Amino acid sequence: MSLTLTPAQCARAASAYRALLRSQRLTFKGDELALKAAHQQTRILFNRFIPSSSASRSPFASQNPLVPPPQLAPKDELTPEKVDEHIDGAFEIAKFLRTNVVQGVRTDEGNYALRIHEETERGDNDTVKQPKPLDIPAGNEGVRRRRRRRDGEAQEAVPVGCCGGAGAA
Repeated sequence: MSLTLTPAQCARAASAYRALLRSQRLTFKGDELALKAAHQQTRILFNRFIPSSSASRSPFASQNPLVPPPQLAPKDELTPEKVDEHIDGAFEIAKFLRTNVVQGVRTDEGNYALRIHEETERGDNDTVKQPKPLDIPAGNEGVRRRRRRRDGEAQEAVPVGCCGGAGAA
């Protein structure tokens, strides 16, 4: 039995695929090797988890004979609900690539310059500078602990030398 996608699922899958390709083009702009690898991986995963008419053959058969044809995911992974989860995951990956991944390019001086674009998420470090809240049990606010002697215990006086060692007697 083969899984048939609804027209809505087909449209969402195509939209997710295009969103991934756009995010990859933006993130890996100028790096043809990384861009090609990302596109190939996207095709393989889409053919594995989101079945289509081309899922039974390799999308790279004529281009690269070393790439094995994609195998479909196990039948329990190819339910309409799981396909929807994979489509949602593709949209999340596309957003993550656009907003959180930047490309580092080596400069002539040997340093790296980050290629930050308009969609890159820029956070401030104000939350890092704030102290973490302490977990204080209820009723113990403002209580200072100190070492107390039990009643009746006398503490012997120990001579102390100049560096904390025992003094000469």
